[in-house]
Amino acid sequence: MTKADMVVQLQEIIGEEKVSKAECERIWNGLIEVIAEEVKDGGEVKFGSLFKVYKKHKNARKVRNPRTGETFMKAARDELGCKVMRDGKFLIQD
Repeated sequence: MTKADMVVQLQEIIGEEKVSKAECERIWNGLIEVIAEEVKDGGEVKFGSLFKVYKKHKNARKVRNPRTGETFMKAARDELGCKVMRDGKFLIQD
């Protein structure tokens, strides 16, 4: 599902007569911006009891290039983490 598909579904759920497609897209973009800022600041965003998005830190570590066998240090970095919570696990089960 693409962003455009999600915007159309959001518009259908809210009601086409109440909100235009452009307004739904602004709502979607605003939501993404709020999530990005919260995670960037070290917080986590929970989507009900479905899943949560958070920033996780990866320490520097020694890695090896499998082609050349050369070893080097990979720098420490922050990554985006996502964890499926209790109710999210039940969505795909019959």
